[in-house]
Amino acid sequence: MPLLARPTDDPSNVFVTCVSNVRANAIRQKFLAAAPLIGAAAASFLQAAENHSLHTMAIQNGVGADISTDEMINIYDQRMARKKSPGRAIYDKLMIAPPYGRCPLCGQGRVKSLDHHLPKTHFPALAVTPVNLVPACNDCNRAKGEIYPLEAAQQILHPYFDDLDTDVWLKGTLVQTAPAAISFAAQPPVGWPELTKARVRSHFRLLKLGEMYTAYAADELQGIKKYLQKLHAKSGAADVKNHLEEQAESRADDNKNSWQAATYRELAISDWFCDGGFN
Repeated sequence: MPLLARPTDDPSNVFVTCVSNVRANAIRQKFLAAAPLIGAAAASFLQAAENHSLHTMAIQNGVGADISTDEMINIYDQRMARKKSPGRAIYDKLMIAPPYGRCPLCGQGRVKSLDHHLPKTHFPALAVTPVNLVPACNDCNRAKGEIYPLEAAQQILHPYFDDLDTDVWLKGTLVQTAPAAISFAAQPPVGWPELTKARVRSHFRLLKLGEMYTAYAADELQGIKKYLQKLHAKSGAADVKNHLEEQAESRADDNKNSWQAATYRELAISDWFCDGGFN
């Protein structure tokens, strides 16, 4: 998962912007008085995220003594996510941050919403904190749901803090069936820290990326079948292998841990597939 540029908006200012048009003066003042608490919660999140210790964040029951969890959820829903709301410009900026509009959690789906990395139902002070809001596809957002880590190994990857695209960790395995299929697994390099390995596996398992990638790979295999048949008939298995290697290199240039790169890497090393296993 390539690193995504971290939001630079000040969390306290974002909160103040979101509640700026609350009509009832007493309620607006109550919210504005809580801005320092929002800033403090954001600072704690930032420190924990940088130290890979988000599992140590204590769940909250509202913000301070006066703001309930439901009020914070409403501020996000009605004053940030809703169109034409005061915080909508910040919401939109976060939504368009990923290159090509691709979900940074799976690398494939189209961004459709913002996911609360630590869910707002349990961490309401972070409901409108930008570094807690991750652009995501609907599949990843649903799979993650309201889950939050209880131990270090359960922390899924955070695209603002975890850059794990320096090494290959996504492994595709060819299944020699008719039609052929690819299964996927998270196989981090041996030299990685044990906690990083565990977090990658948790991320892969929680978001059900194996099932997602297998379905995409099935479509890809069907889509290239006729081309490979023609190439094989014209030039033989060696040229099929060369083509698949070129595809693997090209896909890896974009993202070495994409399901496409993992698929073509696996296909290219299979003599069975290159010599007609695609039929």
